[in-house]
Amino acid sequence: MDMSERKTIDLLVNEFWRLGFFTVSRRLGTYLPEPENIGKFRVDVIGRQKEKYAIGITLNIYQFIDEIAPTDNDYITTDYNPSGIIYEAQLTELYTPLYPIHHFVRVRAWKAGTKSSTITVTLYDAGVSVGSWIIVPTITPTNYEFALTSSEIAAITDYSQQQQG
Repeated sequence: MDMSERKTIDLLVNEFWRLGFFTVSRRLGTYLPEPENIGKFRVDVIGRQKEKYAIGITLNIYQFIDEIAPTDNDYITTDYNPSGIIYEAQLTELYTPLYPIHHFVRVRAWKAGTKSSTITVTLYDAGVSVGSWIIVPTITPTNYEFALTSSEIAAITDYSQQQQG
């Protein structure tokens, strides 16, 4: 069993709890049953809050939008008026830099509707938040760049465990 996969599912379960859902089933757990797959997707967590159910699936989105230079031909999307949507990505091939300066988080985002919305981008190191930034997207695809402060850079202990949520 891949411990980083278990940890990713644990983080997803924690997010379900934070949103008020209790866990009905989960993959790689100890006591709960494993959820059934939906089509070709492995379901990681199923949660319930009164009469509402939530399905948690972790994806390696890089496999779907694998590109060096960003294009707007493939992207992650949500429903038309999203609320509380969570997306998390494991950043790959990060190496400890020679100097603890010039660290950036870059995101390209836009919105399709006319309603006001925000996107919160959080960088995690081994499950602990290192920094968080808010984007107010426009209808024009825009590159956003956030420079990490020296204290945010110092909070990074393992560059191989970076996640962006």
